[in-house]
Amino acid sequence: MAYNNNDYNHYNNPNNANGYNPYSAVPRNWLVMAQIFGTVFSVIGLIVYISYMNDIYNALASDDLTNKAIVSLMLALIIYFVWRSIYTALIIIRLAKRSSDEELCANRYIISALSLGVGGFFTPFLVTAFPNVATTSTIKPRYFLSKTMAICTMVGFPIFALSYFLPLLVGTNAIANKNYIFDASSTMGVISIIVLTISVSVFALGLMTWTLFLPYKIQNDFDNNSNSKLFKLISTIWMSILTIELVFILIFSFFRLIAAFSDFLRAGERGGLFRMMFALLNLVVTITYVGMVIYITTKTMAGLWSVDGTVTIGKYEHTSTAKNRLAETNMNV
Repeated sequence: MAYNNNDYNHYNNPNNANGYNPYSAVPRNWLVMAQIFGTVFSVIGLIVYISYMNDIYNALASDDLTNKAIVSLMLALIIYFVWRSIYTALIIIRLAKRSSDEELCANRYIISALSLGVGGFFTPFLVTAFPNVATTSTIKPRYFLSKTMAICTMVGFPIFALSYFLPLLVGTNAIANKNYIFDASSTMGVISIIVLTISVSVFALGLMTWTLFLPYKIQNDFDNNSNSKLFKLISTIWMSILTIELVFILIFSFFRLIAAFSDFLRAGERGGLFRMMFALLNLVVTITYVGMVIYITTKTMAGLWSVDGTVTIGKYEHTSTAKNRLAETNMNV
């Protein structure tokens, strides 16, 4: 099953004093809105970057070939992540629309992984608001995430390569001598070679994954054929890529926590009650968010490499304790 029967029966028991059904609390509509908001925000960021590209060129000395390559690389990365944000948003919306409350709870780690991979903030926060019950996933990451990433990269990395090379070839900031683009003795040439190599390699991996995984529209069909060394190799590569992304997410979450703590210390030095209260609130929110992100991310990473390909997420004890205390307080009032 997709959930812990004991927890489910307990919360749905009519004799339960709290009368609380955990799966009625799934913020399905908010989850959809978060994807729309995140996609719109990423598109706005892309538009802002493009509108200021000339200013960035001028600020970095636009005649320098290295700066041209760096600015084009930043544009390519932004466009790729905009595409990935759009695609993963569609996947999450589809899950939200087609899955039952129980399935969403059980597979919330996939929602979190897809959102965290594009730097999402609100969706992982919503995932922490899912009912705090022990669950076991119904979607195996090697099957689902490999197919998802294959389609994402098949479209995304050609866009990434074009977004990098086009500004160097055409437009007001194009370089005069096109031979410099792949000149291995220059920084621009090294960047260009790396961009092209990564784009071709990841596109080929995505195409191979899509071709091999396409016949297996049903997860059980894939499981029955997953003893193939080629299937294991390809899925392991994708799991490694996603794991590296999640490791970076953990690192950045620690940086965010350090920054919030630093802001709190600076607010104390500058004085002012309002400033200190705001900094304290920011620190508390950051600690809560980082704690939940670390918890869900580590569980996701464990699930990616589990033998049976499933993820079991237990109760988050701090949240559970807080809810129990709140319930006791309400009963005593």
